[in-house]
Amino acid sequence: MVIFRNEYDVSSRPSLQEMQAGIKKWQEWIASIAAQGKFVATNR
Repeated sequence: MVIFRNEYDVSSRPSLQEMQAGIKKWQEWIASIAAQGKFVATNR
């Protein structure tokens, strides 16, 4: 089980490109776990 905590900063205004880069990094990380056969599911 992995639990993530994200500090939310209401004053932070990332650009569209920054948000897309963050999402891409997250998706690549999850894909690497799935490729190892270790990914079971996301929260439901």
